[in-house]
Amino acid sequence: MRRPLRLRLSVRLAVTFGVGALLVSALLASSAYLLSRRYLAQEQEHATLRQAYFNAAVVRTGMQAQTPDVPGLLDLLPSGIGTNALIEQSGRWYSTSLTVSRDGLPLSVKRPVLNGAVVQAWIRSNGAPALLEGIPLPSVDGAYFQITDEAALARTLSVLRAVLAAAAGAASLAGALVGWWASRRLTAPLRSVAAAAERIAVGDFQTSLPPEADAALGGLVDSFNTMVEALKERIERDARFAGDVSHELRSPLTTLSTALSVLQGRRNELSPRGADALDLLSGEVLRFQRLVEDLLEISRADEPGAPVDREPIRICELVLQVLAEGQYGEVTTDIDSRLLDATVDGDKRRLEQALRNLLDNAQRHGG
Repeated sequence: MRRPLRLRLSVRLAVTFGVGALLVSALLASSAYLLSRRYLAQEQEHATLRQAYFNAAVVRTGMQAQTPDVPGLLDLLPSGIGTNALIEQSGRWYSTSLTVSRDGLPLSVKRPVLNGAVVQAWIRSNGAPALLEGIPLPSVDGAYFQITDEAALARTLSVLRAVLAAAAGAASLAGALVGWWASRRLTAPLRSVAAAAERIAVGDFQTSLPPEADAALGGLVDSFNTMVEALKERIERDARFAGDVSHELRSPLTTLSTALSVLQGRRNELSPRGADALDLLSGEVLRFQRLVEDLLEISRADEPGAPVDREPIRICELVLQVLAEGQYGEVTTDIDSRLLDATVDGDKRRLEQALRNLLDNAQRHGG
């Protein structure tokens, strides 16, 4: 199964801050918009209702005359831009606009007004929001209706909605930037630890983290520096142990090698079983000698600034030489003719050791 993709810590923190800022700003923007819309709508309702009561009083006064001129009354009514009026008297209807008629009045408003109730409602008139007020005039057997176009209020609310949305987007972007900055500040000590660990991995045990004033990070810094010192001491102790053991083993190994050389010189005087035992002993002494050399190499390699003797090496000759010196039996070697003269720049002694260890492990563990 494929591992799920995980974003970097700084990206996750920036996204978290951005989403949090977006949620908070969206909540505040929504609350501000709803409160503003409610306030503006209520103010507009109060204003248009006062105007409707005033106009209804003017109509009632004019219709109480002996010969009322209803169309003339409509022309005399003080009204703002986008306001239309309708008058009903004894079943007859009069309107200030050709686009507004009794058929455009909802029954849910018209019927209660004609039955004597004052009604105010939001409707759609000519595709735009509008306020409708209906005021009964029982003294003159009529009713007054007023329709006020509220397209301007709708545009104001639309602009307010766009401004609040832009503010919410800007707040979320600012939150993401703050999150990115905070994540960089928070992860700076971790980056310092990672860089120090990389230097330690290549053998620079003089690396240490500077003291940290923050109490939460001070423990991490102290623990890291203590770990480095303990690791340095452990490696030095192991290197000294390997060096001491190898030096202590070289003296008996030299004695064994000398005695083995004497026996090799009198091999013809030995019985067949003795000659086989001598060959077996010779192989084990050679193996023992290589182990001691490996220990010496380990102790040298772990020393800081250990030298590397580089020289051009014909790699094919080196492989054939290691095969010939080892006891690997019949080994088929296939060398590309294009690589017969290929050379590498390296430490011949260490490359021989690496090849020998590779072949020994292959023979011992892989057959």
